[in-house]
Amino acid sequence: MRPGGSLAVIGNAVGVDRCPHGDTGGRLREALDDAHARYAPSIQGPPVTGWYAEQGPMPELFSDSGCFGTAAARRYPWSYHYDTSEYMGLMETHSDHRLLPAEQRERLHDAMARALERFGGGIKVSYEANLYLAKLAP
Repeated sequence: MRPGGSLAVIGNAVGVDRCPHGDTGGRLREALDDAHARYAPSIQGPPVTGWYAEQGPMPELFSDSGCFGTAAARRYPWSYHYDTSEYMGLMETHSDHRLLPAEQRERLHDAMARALERFGGGIKVSYEANLYLAKLAP
């Protein structure tokens, strides 16, 4: 990195106070939580994208490195409505799902797809794009 340069770290997180499957609430959220409890309890819990969220470790990592000034943070909320097919395609890309044995992943995804179809045929997921920017220390 050049002297006086800056490092930018950008990442999306599921919106603050959201479950790993978006701001579903109600019966859909219960059905998705039940699918995970039955077929993949090992991957239940807060979303792994919390790394980039406001309460995540990014500012501390910049500070602890001793290489940068104070990191500026900016957040940009956005959302997307996935139909069942799109959402299940997205789940196929998530590493916690990819690491499940194929048969277990298929059972989980089948249960999730049934839940999505039963409660409206899709899901709206709220995201937050996070930008952290810090200048290289002199």
